[in-house]
Amino acid sequence: ASGTNKHAANSNLILPQTDSLTITAWVKPIGIQPDYSAIWMNETGEAGGFNFKNENNSLAYHWPGGAWWWDSGLIVNQNEWNFVAMVVKPSGVTLYCNNNSAVHNTTLSPLDIEGFRMGNYKGWDSRNMTGYIDEVAVYNRVLTTGEIRDIRHLTKDPTQDPSLVAYYQFNEEGSICYDKSHSYHANLFNGANKQRSRIP
Repeated sequence: ASGTNKHAANSNLILPQTDSLTITAWVKPIGIQPDYSAIWMNETGEAGGFNFKNENNSLAYHWPGGAWWWDSGLIVNQNEWNFVAMVVKPSGVTLYCNNNSAVHNTTLSPLDIEGFRMGNYKGWDSRNMTGYIDEVAVYNRVLTTGEIRDIRHLTKDPTQDPSLVAYYQFNEEGSICYDKSHSYHANLFNGANKQRSRIP
């Protein structure tokens, strides 16, 4: 659960010159989120990840060469669980929210990913998500729409997909969020905590 600067952060996931990436997660925003409050956002250098904006929980993204002002038309429902995903490839970004998707065709630049935060944009106090995040998966490749639909409700098996570089279920006690795929563990900050999610 995230709130006033409550979030999780990782510092050792290094993906140099990344131009193909997929992030999937379940999110339950409590109310309308502050603009650019992040679901998942890289830590250093230029921004790369996805977030909320437009003061109505529109799903949006940041990436070098992209357009943070682009309007996806996708609304993340407040106070209920939503499946969200971001797929990055050199020719643009696809965002998913539940059964809908939106494509922004643009020429993207590679990004050096060195650590990331879940529920917060780069440590900014004003860009914190208030709500819940679960089942965060990071893939260092482009997943197809079919793959994303197929895995939405499934527990991931890292042995079946080597491109699953990090996977967080948040099922353990304590302030460490264990990566079930490798050892890119994340830590809870500022009183963030884990609660039973009841995701479908």
